[in-house]
Order: sequence, then C-alpha cells, then structure tokens
Amino acid sequence: MSKTPVGTTEQDPNAYVTENAEGAEEKAIGRRADGKSPETQGTAGSFYAGDVPIFDQTDEEMVNFNCSPEWHGNSWIVYGRDRSASRLTGALKNARSKSSMIDLVVGRMPWEDEPSKSIVSPNFKGDAARIYISQNANIDKYFELEIVKAGIPNSKHMSAIGIKADAVRIIGRTGIKLTTRTERKTSTMGDGDKISEQGSAGIELIALNDNSNVQPMVLGTNLVDCLKDLKQLIVRTQSQVVKNIQTNINFKRAYNKHAHLTAAPGPPSPPIANPVSAAVAVACIGQEERQKGEIKRIQKRMSNGWEKKWLSPPDGDGRIRQWRADSELSTGPAGPTWGDYILSPHNKNN
Repeated sequence: MSKTPVGTTEQDPNAYVTENAEGAEEKAIGRRADGKSPETQGTAGSFYAGDVPIFDQTDEEMVNFNCSPEWHGNSWIVYGRDRSASRLTGALKNARSKSSMIDLVVGRMPWEDEPSKSIVSPNFKGDAARIYISQNANIDKYFELEIVKAGIPNSKHMSAIGIKADAVRIIGRTGIKLTTRTERKTSTMGDGDKISEQGSAGIELIALNDNSNVQPMVLGTNLVDCLKDLKQLIVRTQSQVVKNIQTNINFKRAYNKHAHLTAAPGPPSPPIANPVSAAVAVACIGQEERQKGEIKRIQKRMSNGWEKKWLSPPDGDGRIRQWRADSELSTGPAGPTWGDYILSPHNKNN
C-alpha cells in the first residue's frame, strides 16, 4: 500500500514528465497544423493568431516590444504613461510627469465574437485579466472600488499596483504577509506626502465591493481576555445568586421550625399550625435546593469546560486536543489541528 498522503505526489516537480512528452500522435497533428487553415490553427501548439482587437496605441507607448499582433495574439504588455482608458484619462489628460506605467493584459474585449473590427483602449472593467503597475495613478477610481467610511481613503496620485481577473490566487509556500506603512512617506517623498496624512494605513477586506456593512476586525487575544473576564463576572453573579438562594432556604427552614411563646399558661404554639403552609414551605425549599445545584453545575462547566474548550490553547504537543462532535474539524498535512480553541494557529492581524 502506498505511503504517499492523499493529494500529494512522489513525482519530482523538477523532473521531466514523461506523459507530457510529445509523442507520435502529437507530432503528426503538429505537421498537419500549418497555422494557415482555420480548422488546424492552434492545434498541438501550432501558430494561432486568433481574432484580436486593434489597440489604440499612443505615440509614446511600446506594445509587446513592437512585435506583430499575429505573434502575441490577445496577450499584451504595454509600456507608457499612466492611463485607465482613452488618451484623455490618467496622466495623459494633463501631461502629468513621473507617471510611467506597465499594463499587462490578456483578453481585450472577451465578450466580442469579432473583436478585430474594433479599436480599443484599456478597459479596467471588461478586459479579462490585468496587472496594472503605475508610478502615479488614481487606482481606486480606475477599478471603481468603494471607499469605507473612516477607513482607507481613495488613493490619489500615488504609485499603485492593481490586479484583476475572474479568479485571483496568491500562493506562498512559506506564508503570505500583508504589511502596511513600512516607510513614513509615499514614493514621491514630498513634504505633503506623509503616509499619516493619507489616513488609515490598514487592511480592508471588502466582499462584493459593498461598503455598507464593513466592520473592524477583532483582535483574538483581546477577545480571549474579554471572554475570560466575562466568565469571571458570570461566575461571581452566579455565586451571589447561590448565596441568596441559600439565605432564602435558611430563612424558610427557621420559619418552619419556629414556635410562638404565649403569655397564657400552657406549652408554646406549634411551628406552623396549617399543614398546607408547611407543605408549601418544604416544596419551596426543595425547589431552591435544585436551583442551587443547577447553578453550581453551570459554574463548574464554565470553569472546567467552557474556558478550557474555547479559550485555552491545545494541550500536549499543541497540534490536537479534541475532535469536534460533528467530526468536521479541518485537517492539514499533520491531521486535525488546534481543537476548538478560538484563536487561529496560523493567521494574525492587528
């Protein structure tokens, strides 16, 4: 039985994969695919020009190192000055200096069946995928990003990188860091460009580009301290309730046993002459004893169960403490991790 974990492979990632080698069938297809007949264009990696729109290139822009569109297809690298659309946008609108840009785009006008009949400018909303690098841009405006009240303001005339596609994935083998404010000034280094004057230098995660309910993140360690403090307040309140119940029980027991001394000759009057009243007192005492026992059980659970389960790091090797009851604990390379502790062992924020 193979010892290779599920989802992994023993194949050396740097080794040549035999299955991908070009065999007789691929070579035969390649010979037939001369790149000229429509039915064979692009087959087995043969030449494929595709139907490519005409890019509205300015005099100062260099597009795909000036190679012919027949060679680069609908893949583009544009060097020039900042612009988000036509020649009258971005730095081109007012001849703004220090505004160099590199625009990497694939799939201009992806919705068109015959894009070669159109002359196009950059389209930050519709182009299939883009990495835009600019020395001086209004990047939030270009990508039509919502701004959060009392959050990070719109970036104006700053260096920027924008990445957009149907699906964006960032993978780091040893981790990913999102870090802000590594310097006190922006890249222009002007006196009016202090980062502290640009507002918050935080990190905002905004799903659906909807700023209607964006809220601050919770600091996990502070949350744990808060919940522990709340637990202590609850336990103290429960202890006071138990004391009140016990006082009530003691009073009713004393009342049930008390006797009335009379001035007239004869023995003292019995504790409670009415048997119904005596039965009610006994019943109340029994109910309160049960309430006291339940509160003590809750206290024990708060102290020994709830805090240990949710607010304490895993015991032992720090990898696993207990399974969830529904057996849906997330697994990693070393199996189930971290138990029910509410803090993540991997992710942090400030």
